[in-house]
Amino acid sequence: MKKNAGNRIPNFTKLELERIKGSLDFIGINHYATNYVKDNPSNLEMEIRHFLTDMAVKLGPIYLNFIFIIHLL
Repeated sequence: MKKNAGNRIPNFTKLELERIKGSLDFIGINHYATNYVKDNPSNLEMEIRHFLTDMAVKLGPIYLNFIFIIHLL
């Protein structure tokens, strides 16, 4: 992903990494969905790109999408 998105993915400074280290006990995310995809490398040739084009796929329909987030401290 870093290769495709380049400088649009932020970097943490050493100070920021120290501040967040050990700040959470647990975060759980369950994501269930069916999504058909097709290879589309031409997305990487676009001059202006975003996170969807960085995947270099054509997205099909999404079926049955649930997200559960558990955050325990």
